[in-house]
Amino acid sequence: QAKLLVDTMVIFILVESQTGFSDNRYRFFR
Repeated sequence: QAKLLVDTMVIFILVESQTGFSDNRYRFFR
């Protein structure tokens, strides 16, 4: 079950990097 969570996180990060949403979240946490 942990592997499924990791796979989901990886896909989520990849999608974020494609949409540029990760940049906004990065600035938010800074």
